[in-house]
Amino acid sequence: MPQFPPWHRQIVAWPEAARMRQSQLRQVVSELAGRTRSRCEQLPGAMVGELRRRVNVLDLATKHDVAAQSRLGRNRVSFVLKEFLDAQRDHDEALLESLRSELREELQSFAAAIDDDLFATDEQPSSTEAVAPKRAPADLDLTDDDDELDLMGEEATTPKRGSR
Repeated sequence: MPQFPPWHRQIVAWPEAARMRQSQLRQVVSELAGRTRSRCEQLPGAMVGELRRRVNVLDLATKHDVAAQSRLGRNRVSFVLKEFLDAQRDHDEALLESLRSELREELQSFAAAIDDDLFATDEQPSSTEAVAPKRAPADLDLTDDDDELDLMGEEATTPKRGSR
């Protein structure tokens, strides 16, 4: 027959077992409290997700949907604008290069024409013509005194000294 331990040892072991059970019970309760807390924190998110799903069944837009579509639209416009600016910059660079090459060709042909003396004149202007150009008859002021006209006439008819 099995022998049981004495009662006084069992009485001493009971409080220790009760303390051990209390600590195990505290651990279980704290785990349950942590799970409950996390579920309570997740509940609003789950409710919002379920509400969105049900609203989407009705094809109604939410504030979140409008914000997402707005963001998507801004991104599309930004992308198109960037592409346009890149294309415009490429076009401007091509036009600038074209203008430079045309100008270079024109300057080279002009330089070649100058070297070939195509623009040389046969007659050189006389030194008096280059210094004092003749005045046209319309530029003369005929309203001055008659004395000046007489002087002009005398100068034309009198020979200059040393020029015979």
